[in-house]
Amino acid sequence: MLIEWANWVRSLRPDELVVVLGVLLLVDAPRYAYSAVLMAVWDLLKGIWRLDVPYHRSESFDYCPDVCVIIAGYNEGETIAKTMMSVWNRYPKIELVVIDDGSTDNMYEEARKCAAGRDGITVVRREERGGNRLR
Repeated sequence: MLIEWANWVRSLRPDELVVVLGVLLLVDAPRYAYSAVLMAVWDLLKGIWRLDVPYHRSESFDYCPDVCVIIAGYNEGETIAKTMMSVWNRYPKIELVVIDDGSTDNMYEEARKCAAGRDGITVVRREERGGNRLR
């Protein structure tokens, strides 16, 4: 059937092909245009509805379990403070544990500087590198 259709399309003269494609466009184009307009109107009405009907959005948490985030790193002295600050104070009850896995750079010192004066941040240093061990 597909071969017959392809042969039929090839047998059409250019002016006949334009007529066939024109009819297809006349049938399909409004369908796509109507759906695009309908979605735009829907989004507009939804936006207006949200402005008129305020809903209560609570900034406080009803249930907050304690969360502990562990950040382990090796030679991350340049980025450890930024990483720690991206996690810190993102949640009400958070404890942050930073583990220096035997780094040879200043990761431990940078982490200690960042943790200074902040309760809930613990910095641990391993003298010997543990790495990823598969057993």
